[in-house]
Amino acid sequence: MDLKPSNSTLSKTICELLKHHNIKNICISPGSRNTPLTNMLINDEFFNCYSILDERSNAYFALGISKSNGYPAVILTTSGTAVGNLLPAIIESDQSMSPLIIISADRPNKMIGTGENQTINQQNIFKNNIRDFINVESEIDSSNSFVNKINLMILKSKGLKEEPPGPIHINIAFNEPLIDEL
Repeated sequence: MDLKPSNSTLSKTICELLKHHNIKNICISPGSRNTPLTNMLINDEFFNCYSILDERSNAYFALGISKSNGYPAVILTTSGTAVGNLLPAIIESDQSMSPLIIISADRPNKMIGTGENQTINQQNIFKNNIRDFINVESEIDSSNSFVNKINLMILKSKGLKEEPPGPIHINIAFNEPLIDEL
C-alpha cells in the first residue's frame, strides 16, 4: 500500500519517533526546505531546539552535546550544499563512536540536479561515515514500515551489539507547498 503523507504528517511522525526514543536535543540550521519539520519541533515543548545558522558550527555543536551525554543529538538542515557542510563533524562522530541523527530536507527527485546548489544529490552523501541511511520520498510503502525503518536507524545510532554508536542520515524530500495540513 502506498502512503502519500502530507509534509506535516511526516514531520509529526518524525517528532513522535524522536520522543519515543527520548531524543530531546535538536540543532537546527534553518532554511525554507526544512520548515515543515522545524515548525513541528519548535512548537513542541518536549524538545530543546537550538537555532544555529552555520551548518558546520551546528554539526559540531550537536556532536558536543552527543559526546557530553552519550545520547543522540539531532542535526536538522535544509537542502543542497548546506548538507555537505556537515561532513567533518559526521566523520568525527563516526570515528569517536558518538551517536548523531542527521535529518536533511531535500527536494523531490524531479528537482535534483537542476543547476542550483540546493538541488545537489544528497542521497547517501555520507555513505562511508554513517551507520545507516534512508531517503524518504513523497511515497513510502506504509506508515508501519516507515516507522520500523526509522526506529531501527535510531537504534543503530545508539549502537547495537554488533555495531558501535554513530551517525545515521535521514533525507526527507518535502514537496511544495511546504506548509500543509495534517
